Amino acid sequence: MATLENTMRKRDRALSRQQNFKWPTHDRRFVDLRFLETRAAILLKEPDILEEVFVDFESSIPSWDIYVVRKFFRTYARNVTGTQQQQARAKLDARGLVRGTKRRCPEWLTPSDLYRYLNEKRFEHERPVIGPLEDESEGWLEAPAAGQSRDQSEEQSGVQSKALKFLDVDRQIVYIYRLCPQYILALLQTAYYHQQAALREAIWKHIAGEALVRVQAPIDNFTTFHLEFHMPFLTLRECILRGRTSDGSPDDAWPEMASLNIECHEHMRTCNHSKWVCWGFSNTHLDPTTRNEEPSEEFDIYQEDYVSTDGEGPADGRTINLEQPIWCARRYWLQTVDIRMQIVHKEWTWLVRSTEADIKAWVSKNRFFSTKDLETTQHNRLGELLDRAVEKIELLRKLNENLGNSIRAWDRFNGDRNCFSDLQEASAISALTSHKRILECLVDLKRKLQTLEKTCEKAEKILTLSMGKKINNESQALSLRSHAVNLEKITITQETAKLNRQSTAAAVESSRTTRINMQMFLITTPVILALQYFGAEKDIFSFERNPKTFSYTVCVLFFALPILTYALSLLNRTWDNLIRRIFGKTGPEDKEGAVIV
Repeated sequence: MATLENTMRKRDRALSRQQNFKWPTHDRRFVDLRFLETRAAILLKEPDILEEVFVDFESSIPSWDIYVVRKFFRTYARNVTGTQQQQARAKLDARGLVRGTKRRCPEWLTPSDLYRYLNEKRFEHERPVIGPLEDESEGWLEAPAAGQSRDQSEEQSGVQSKALKFLDVDRQIVYIYRLCPQYILALLQTAYYHQQAALREAIWKHIAGEALVRVQAPIDNFTTFHLEFHMPFLTLRECILRGRTSDGSPDDAWPEMASLNIECHEHMRTCNHSKWVCWGFSNTHLDPTTRNEEPSEEFDIYQEDYVSTDGEGPADGRTINLEQPIWCARRYWLQTVDIRMQIVHKEWTWLVRSTEADIKAWVSKNRFFSTKDLETTQHNRLGELLDRAVEKIELLRKLNENLGNSIRAWDRFNGDRNCFSDLQEASAISALTSHKRILECLVDLKRKLQTLEKTCEKAEKILTLSMGKKINNESQALSLRSHAVNLEKITITQETAKLNRQSTAAAVESSRTTRINMQMFLITTPVILALQYFGAEKDIFSFERNPKTFSYTVCVLFFALPILTYALSLLNRTWDNLIRRIFGKTGPEDKEGAVIV
């Protein structure tokens, strides 16, 4: 850890110097081996490509790099058909500094084509040549670049003028549209040892969508440089379909937009100032392979660099002509990054301005100024507006996060600007100035996004308060209605109680009348029975019928009748108890077939 910290301090001190930075300009002999071939020779077996490239050493701590790449391989295998996997979406530009010529290859390369061309050795002294040199170089050489004679190129390189049989590739540019596992394997299988770390960073950071602008400067006279540019950004394209409100009408305030994640990553690995490799990975919304480019007479003197523009130029702005190659790696990187950042700035400007116009129109249409403006709005409409406000806040937060990552990447790059301080060309100075201007514009756009987010948060708060106020009003109305219903219930209860009292009084009166009737019955029945007996023609009993016996008879019946009534009642209760004991506790009336006699 101490050694690593000391190394980082050395690098920081080297990058913090504002002057006397001198990029090494001497050309050194390229001596390197293929990474996987070397590993196979060491291990004495075919190595696992991903394990060898993305894992430096075995450890109990998982490697995030290989996790990202393996997940991408699995996802791609599930979602992409075989036809799409074999689609040619790569370009290769391999040129030699001595004669300014380039190796011949098709305009678009499939993964197998790219592997075949990259597997050819770059330099004549890289490995022994088998067979005549004329056969190996046949069909690979093109005419010198436009505006550059053979003598000028030889004089520029300091090499004696002579016919060369083999074309060394000093500058190699690889452009891949929508990186897939087949292209990744082609790149890894043909990478040199000094390219392994840079290619690993390029691939996994492109897949993960990292934002980074960095220069890995040499430490302790190590002359292999690494220039990185990762800049994922978002673009906005309008769709035909539009949203619908609750009543079915189109929602003109917020058209549905397709937000596409466009990632443009560029990596450059340099052996020195003129021998370098550049990898450019792009994921634009327009497929550059579908453009109908008719060959013309100007094709030999102008060939667009897709690493910088994805084939959108020159109508879209400034481009880089591959037929007028930039041999200095740093100049090429600065100009490519400048063009890419202009595209990024244009896309972010369109996205932020469109979002701003839509949000302002939405706020103005729905009058999100106070809760009084929304009092007449229906409850379901308020819910829809609140959902829209939440969606807009989430969208703005995503935009803020992505734009903030890009700005932070450029802030970190400020310390690496010193690596270009010795460049005096107007194009390099202009590119560095343009970077600073674009960064300021991106910061302004981020402030605008923050303002829009506050506006949407205010609208959300107003909508929440309006819904709360409307809910409180509805709750109060329901409470008043419930209170009125309760009053009606109380009135009905009072009327019912009054009727119950009247019914109770009637029952009491009926009971009193019944008692009187019963008493009259008990009083009159003996007299009636005695009159009936004494009025009969024949005697039933042996005593005489005279007033005295009549009085005795009435008195006897007067006492016997209540006793008989009581005896019958007692007998009835006894019978009921007997029946309950026989049929159980439920009583005979609950038992099927039980009859009380």
